[in-house]
Amino acid sequence: MNSDYPATFPERYEVKDPLILEADSQIDREKVQLVSWLNKELLTDKKITQEYKYMPIKEEGNDFFYALSDGVIVKHIINKFYNQYNIDVKYGKAGLISKNANITNVIKIANIILSKGVTISESNLSTPNKTTASLVLGFIWMLFDKFQEKDIKLSMKEKGVDVSMEEFLLNWVNKALEEEGVDKRINNFGSDIKDSEAYLYLLHHLNNNCSLEALNSSNLIVRATSF
Repeated sequence: MNSDYPATFPERYEVKDPLILEADSQIDREKVQLVSWLNKELLTDKKITQEYKYMPIKEEGNDFFYALSDGVIVKHIINKFYNQYNIDVKYGKAGLISKNANITNVIKIANIILSKGVTISESNLSTPNKTTASLVLGFIWMLFDKFQEKDIKLSMKEKGVDVSMEEFLLNWVNKALEEEGVDKRINNFGSDIKDSEAYLYLLHHLNNNCSLEALNSSNLIVRATSF
């Protein structure tokens, strides 16, 4: 995303600190995937796209980490999928105490959703830096996975599909591979995925910015560590 946008508090997005992640590194590409997902999911949320203009987040640089640093965006992505939870946050420019209060409330609900699987602290989010970047990314990935699981279960229920979760996921992956225009299909999540080919095509199908370059390598370890 290269377009400019009128952030209400532009200092949150124009921090002159060195890059938290090395540009175009594997972990930076993971960050770009999450930014793309957040922007897509919260595109119609007027509270943070128009009233306070937290969104969209720029894919380049440190914006992802600073945009999440007061807990507001995390609150909104949680409430999109679990609107039964009332998460109290303060919007707009906030000091460290307010940020941490917001994040405390967000993490409390995230722990309920993720069955106490959250391993991130208030300071990990409120004070972005290189040493905690992987924790922040891991936290958002955990939420992403949970929301995907919830959507799949809801889809199964609505369609009256009488299959196991594994069967449904196999069908979902194979459908994505078909739409990707490749011959690859899987029958299990064991031997059929050990070459990472299906996963790489699946990631590319979900976000075409994900590279397929690793498929050129015959080294399965190289493939597995490329995403």
